[in-house]
Amino acid sequence: MAEKKSPRFTNKKHVARLERENQQRKILITISVIVVAAVLLTIGIGLLYDKVLKYNQPVAEVNGEKIKLGEYQDTVRYNRYQAVQQYLQYYAFYEAYPDFGASLQPQLQQIQTQLEEDYAGILGSSVLDRMVDDVIVRQQAELKGITVSQEEIDARMEQYFGYNQENIATPTPFPTIAPTSTLSAEQLAIITVTPTATATEPPAEPTATPEPTAVPEEQSSEPTATPFPTATPFTQEGYNQLKDEFFTQLSDAGISKAFFTEFIRSILLREKLVDEITRDYAVVQEQVWARHILVADEAAAQVVRERLENGEDFGEVAKEVSTDSSNSANGGDLGYFPRGMMDPSFEEAAFSLQVGEISQPVESQFGWHIIQVLGKEDRALDQSTYESARQGVFQKWFDEVKSGLEIETFDSYLDQTPVEPNIPLDKRMPSTL
Repeated sequence: MAEKKSPRFTNKKHVARLERENQQRKILITISVIVVAAVLLTIGIGLLYDKVLKYNQPVAEVNGEKIKLGEYQDTVRYNRYQAVQQYLQYYAFYEAYPDFGASLQPQLQQIQTQLEEDYAGILGSSVLDRMVDDVIVRQQAELKGITVSQEEIDARMEQYFGYNQENIATPTPFPTIAPTSTLSAEQLAIITVTPTATATEPPAEPTATPEPTAVPEEQSSEPTATPFPTATPFTQEGYNQLKDEFFTQLSDAGISKAFFTEFIRSILLREKLVDEITRDYAVVQEQVWARHILVADEAAAQVVRERLENGEDFGEVAKEVSTDSSNSANGGDLGYFPRGMMDPSFEEAAFSLQVGEISQPVESQFGWHIIQVLGKEDRALDQSTYESARQGVFQKWFDEVKSGLEIETFDSYLDQTPVEPNIPLDKRMPSTL
């Protein structure tokens, strides 16, 4: 017979020890689970932040509306893409036509420098400024009930690619410019030459004197190229192919089709808002014919005015001392110009003077001016001047609106500014030319 095992007896002390061991085992398991969960949660939060939350952080706030980091980075990439495309266009000429290409070296070097990582913050700041303006345009358009349809976006896209499914509409003819007026006896007594600009030609535009302020558009001080292909498809198939190729290029640069669609929408909104604000701006405008002498400071301007009061010829003094090289040779003559074309302080002074009157020193962003008005009358604007003046009217309105809004930018965006896309290494210019 098999030997019987004696039964195992456990006492209370043994049971208590087993219970303690079980409890310790459970605690260790619980702690391990908590640690693993914490690690996974930390990783998950990090991934969520890197993939989603970070891009929703605001880089600016405009009248309560936030501009998100992701939107900012997309816009920077697109601006860099534009600059790279312009660089490559210039570089193609530079390689193909060495004699002519040499003149493009400064432009190539400038674009290359602006795209360097050390200058990313400068480019980013400029981009953010324009994004702020775009938000203001969108807000003001909404207040005025201005919208852009998908059909309008599609039509503009077709226009950019040179494709039109329907017959091109006949453009509205610009009004015929009225005949040029003759000089009055009063004007002939002031000057001995005819004005440099007439109603049939654009007015002379000084480079160092007040000039029209640019409308807040997508353009900037950085060189940018029209980002649209230059080929002209004539069929739906050709258009679709060209468009697909373009969006593939954008995708390779990290730019989505959705971003580009909104980019087109913002352009159309701005155009419509300009039309709304300037719809009452007439082709026939009050204009002044003026000449000026530009100097560096008020004291020099006072000396100029004293010379004129003592009988010296305005044109001769302008040739001698005016720092505006664009018109000093012709006696500082600016021709006729309407409101909205000049620096506000210069414009206010010019339109307040009587024919023949010489102003007190007038300060503008360019220096100090002595102004004389040679003529005043209602004149029809040529199309180029009309468009420039209309943009000036819009800009004045826009600046007034912007000054009354709460705008805040956050410096945290600067170190998150993209540095891609960039110029291919084999296309870069030497660091010194």
